[in-house]
Amino acid sequence: IFDFPQLLSVQNQDNTFSAYGAGIDAKNNRLTLTNRGRAGQPAGNFTFTRTAANQMSFIGQIDRQPLQFDLQLVDLSKMQINRGFHWIQEYPYNR
Repeated sequence: IFDFPQLLSVQNQDNTFSAYGAGIDAKNNRLTLTNRGRAGQPAGNFTFTRTAANQMSFIGQIDRQPLQFDLQLVDLSKMQINRGFHWIQEYPYNR
């Protein structure tokens, strides 16, 4: 999840999140991750390619583990995120 260009959150398989510093080199198609608690220490490197107008493919490693993943752009207008914040929802919101 890129909320800010210099930060990246990764959702792990156990549904926890890991935060990294991110450096994007668009000219060379590279993404570099750093451990936020240990500034300057690399945590991962990826190369990326745009496989379609709305898709990207990443190949590299994170914390010394090989990783390959694909991303697809989602139209935010089709997501139900614009109905406000509710602390308690008595009934499911179904459309």
